Amino acid sequence: MGFTKIIFFHLFFMVVIIAACSGNINPTQPNSLNTDNNEFLIYSIVIDSLLLVPGREWMVFLDSTETWFFQPQDSLQFPTLQQATIDNYNFCNQVCYPFKITIDGPLNLDFISWKRWELLGGWEGFYQTYPNSPGLVGFSRVGFNETGNQALIYISLNIHYLAGFGYMIILSKRERWEIDQMEMVWIS
Repeated sequence: MGFTKIIFFHLFFMVVIIAACSGNINPTQPNSLNTDNNEFLIYSIVIDSLLLVPGREWMVFLDSTETWFFQPQDSLQFPTLQQATIDNYNFCNQVCYPFKITIDGPLNLDFISWKRWELLGGWEGFYQTYPNSPGLVGFSRVGFNETGNQALIYISLNIHYLAGFGYMIILSKRERWEIDQMEMVWIS
């Protein structure tokens, strides 16, 4: 009887994880703000500020968000970051969600999974399929404070097998959203 319970628990847990990353769950946030537009604006600002380069043909994104958690020790690097923003960010990034955006202009966009990357043949096949791409870009969900004027986001750029980096970015909304601070949280 004990072995059957263990098997059932593991199967149930796997189904929950798969469902969480399948895109069938609508994200909710602990505050009552409608942040969908703001979240899209944050993604657009980060992409425009950090990733768009003239002459680039492709921009390739992970097709689901990443679940990078903001750790307590990270707070030391971000003295202006509000606890409510951290809490909302960590809440919104408990599971992955489908990721899809649009960008105006001649840039080709694609959204792929790590499984698709493997099927392409790793980095060699990736760069043959997506010439002049900076690599594979991943985003977290955006966390906001209660008033909706501070945001926290994680971005990663995987370039090759042992080449990539991840950043935590704080943005503030005064008249418009602006990047306040970026800190690298990992590099390979």
